[in-house]
Amino acid sequence: MTTNHENYNVKTKNKLSVISAEVDNDDNDNDNDALSKLSKLSKLSKLSKLTTSPHQLPNPAHTWCVPFNTPHPKIRVSRPPALEVVPLLPLAYRVGKYVYGEHRKGRDPIFDLNGIGLQPPIPRSYAGVPCGGIGGGAIGRGVTGEFRRWSLTPGRYRHKIVHADQFSVRVGGLSTVLSAEPQASIPPSLANWTWGSSPSIKLSERSTYYSLFPRSWSVYSDPTNCSSGVTVVQRQVSPVLPHNYTESSLPVAVFEFTLLNESEEDKEVSVLFTFKNDDGFDEKDASFGTGVERADATVFETENCKGCEMRSVRTRKVSYNCNNNNDNNCNTESEGDGTCGLFCCMQCNATATPPPEPETISEKLTFAIAAKTDAATTATSSTTTTTFDSTSSSQTNELWRNFTHRGELHSPDHSPPENTATTDAGAVCRKVVVKGKSSATVTFSLSWDSPAAIWGSGKRLPRRHSTFFKETPAKGEQRLVASALCEIGLRKYGEWEEKIADWQKEYLEDEKLPKWFKHQLFNELYFLVDGGSVWTDSTDGVVNVKSGGVGVEDVEIDNDCGNGGRLTIAQTAQHALRKMSAAESLSHTSQGSSQTIGQFFYLEGHEYIMYNTSDVHFYASFALVANFPQLEMSVQRDYARSVGKSDGENRRLLAGGERRERKVEGALVHDLGSPSEEPVTKYNSYNFQDVSRWKDLGSKFVLMVYRSFVASEFSALDFLKSSYPAMKAVTSRASSRWVRPSVGIIENENFPDQTYDVWIASGVSAYTGGLWVASLFALGKVEEVLGVEGGGAGWVEKGRVAKRAYDKLLWNEKGGCFNYSSENSESSKSIMADQLCGQWWTQACGLEDVVEDRSKVERALRTIYKNNVVVFGEKYDCGGAVNGFSRSGTVDNSCLQSREVWTGTTYGLSACMIQNGLFEEGMKTAEGIFESGWKRYGFSFATPEAWDCGGGVRSLGYMRPLCIWAMADAAKKEKS
Repeated sequence: MTTNHENYNVKTKNKLSVISAEVDNDDNDNDNDALSKLSKLSKLSKLSKLTTSPHQLPNPAHTWCVPFNTPHPKIRVSRPPALEVVPLLPLAYRVGKYVYGEHRKGRDPIFDLNGIGLQPPIPRSYAGVPCGGIGGGAIGRGVTGEFRRWSLTPGRYRHKIVHADQFSVRVGGLSTVLSAEPQASIPPSLANWTWGSSPSIKLSERSTYYSLFPRSWSVYSDPTNCSSGVTVVQRQVSPVLPHNYTESSLPVAVFEFTLLNESEEDKEVSVLFTFKNDDGFDEKDASFGTGVERADATVFETENCKGCEMRSVRTRKVSYNCNNNNDNNCNTESEGDGTCGLFCCMQCNATATPPPEPETISEKLTFAIAAKTDAATTATSSTTTTTFDSTSSSQTNELWRNFTHRGELHSPDHSPPENTATTDAGAVCRKVVVKGKSSATVTFSLSWDSPAAIWGSGKRLPRRHSTFFKETPAKGEQRLVASALCEIGLRKYGEWEEKIADWQKEYLEDEKLPKWFKHQLFNELYFLVDGGSVWTDSTDGVVNVKSGGVGVEDVEIDNDCGNGGRLTIAQTAQHALRKMSAAESLSHTSQGSSQTIGQFFYLEGHEYIMYNTSDVHFYASFALVANFPQLEMSVQRDYARSVGKSDGENRRLLAGGERRERKVEGALVHDLGSPSEEPVTKYNSYNFQDVSRWKDLGSKFVLMVYRSFVASEFSALDFLKSSYPAMKAVTSRASSRWVRPSVGIIENENFPDQTYDVWIASGVSAYTGGLWVASLFALGKVEEVLGVEGGGAGWVEKGRVAKRAYDKLLWNEKGGCFNYSSENSESSKSIMADQLCGQWWTQACGLEDVVEDRSKVERALRTIYKNNVVVFGEKYDCGGAVNGFSRSGTVDNSCLQSREVWTGTTYGLSACMIQNGLFEEGMKTAEGIFESGWKRYGFSFATPEAWDCGGGVRSLGYMRPLCIWAMADAAKKEKS
């Protein structure tokens, strides 16, 4: 294709990408040059005069900025040192045997490890803001615009760029794909398009990405590289609306393009959106025997939009049978290495009842894309749609030729030609004329509808969003939900943005908060959408039975709807909006009742496939309490229901090879289960350690329940009453088993019996001991509030006894902090970053202190800051707070986790610092997570659980970093 791109005037420079890079560097020079910063912002102000909405341009002072040409670091997985490999071989064997065993059964293990080296997925760095609301699946994008991370099936992450999913622009008769994807990676069938990475375009040199979840902006200056004077700003908006429990569940995203014409001449501009019917189907799907049937893409039109819809049905075998699960019940003696040998398993299989032939289950998925039409501007605009085969070079070439020559997909006065070939993709194009020194907007929406969450057992639970739509179409009809979601997005996104702006304003305008924290606070919330979250209309794993779902009666549908009594797309959207309005009013008073609010599940991490892991959610829960408190109370109700249940399954643990009961009565669950099995029916999919003996889970549950009650301004009494029996049960069980009267405080049992699941503690430990003291004070308050006989005095007295023991056995006067544990060893003197976890929570909940002398809290925090943050950072060139630091001035090398930086616990430590008057120290501690994790290592929108001193990562995309909202909570209370 011949173009005029070579005639680009090299003197024309991109204004915004230069500004963004400079403003981003302000994080490093602390904005000392105020006049320089104002000068940079004034350049953006020039463009802002052409806009019609304050949302159309990003604010560099409030967003994370990444120029497209920023080098992408290669993500490196953390590995143990050579000297530790040999002792770990038996563990590696057990883990490998388990992983491959699960793969043979056609299901995902709880650890996403693959290949002979048990390698986790290693996606490319610098992910961006994901698309969609909460619980309906998510589509992740990269900072350069690629659609690259797919989590539309419960528990599955597919890291695959679908190259046909693109936005393209035509300006001045020239066109380009708005993608910096390298030419070499483009499929042959799409090579005839003009890509932004081509030598004549060099899009990345003039483009910048800005993020402030749940929105992002991509700014392209002169995108076709022809001195057009046109700047294109793409803004992505998803309906993540705090304290909203209806629209926040919608799987839809809106993309508004602001076309800024700085020249005197009118400019004809076209924007094209193409999307393929593909959710990242990969080799693992094929190996599991998964099949996909894709229907031809179709076009649709309403009064407000035109678009395309793409349907598919994924089929797979049921991989888990709750009633006949012989997988982990081998009762033969293990081999000497603690594993079940091959001969042993053959014996078990020979005597076991053969399982029935697994049934085939089908999972429906529909994509839709649409462009907003505006009857008022039809004289100067047009919208065209078509479908095509993305694997056919002739069809993709015809589409691109039409787009480049006319700025449309076909002649506007003719229907698209009949296509006898299979079409797997849709395209929608919007053409407008932008007046000189003016702007125009073009708006698209993307939606997907997978109406049910289907577990490995085959059980189906309706997703939250699906209950707002008329569920059962007449025979022969198709569900219109995906198309209706596009319609809703295009109607409502303006309201969504106003609500988002109002929510974020309190933090963005707080002058005391540093710039990096303002955007990081919101950007870490990505995990509520892209943490494998599933939001179902169910209670305790059973579909809610109230008419209309979600606790409300179905709203009346107009009888005179035309179309033979069937709803149109627009009427389907309107019906859903009315139903959401009715449900929303009930949600706010539900106190987490799943009959009204449903159940919320999210993964521990992209690589750790377990729902609602309680020891980790303990940290992350601050984000839900602040923004979706009803969901947080729903999660706690699920935990409470688990306490009285038991599980007869006896399974082998991976850490030591011993056999233990999966779930015992009276113990809090570690997790609500895995999507590969059946969550809630089968608790504790985690099979590494014996979690029934963990010392932190019960204490954390008690504290989370009480904190939710306090956050409700002491109004959620029904929630507190329903949770109290479970709170008392877990505390009584722990007290009778692990608290000796002569000691008076809970003791660890010389194995990793808490969230640090390879870091051994023995005797009294600062971590679990502090949590225990805090939970006793919390339970005492609960009994006082509920009017229980004795008013909680017994628990409070036990708490004070434990408090004295805590101080006596752990305080190290010379070291200026609490020892890791009370055992007499060198490692027990380690400076643990998370040693004041219990104290942090008592202050967050307004309870009596864990530490007898508050001055010891500040002293311990200063010791941690000096060693685990400052000295560690200087010595190892690494940000964040290392978990353990020795008195000799090096990291604690007693185990893998003691020498790691944990992102979420660093945020928790920072919150504790802020609570205790160390605001600057707290912010500097947490800033290391942003500087090292996001900027240096490229872990953006995939913040991991941990990294080592060299930046090697463990578990990308993790739940615990949501704990940054604990810092916001502490800063807010300090301010007031």
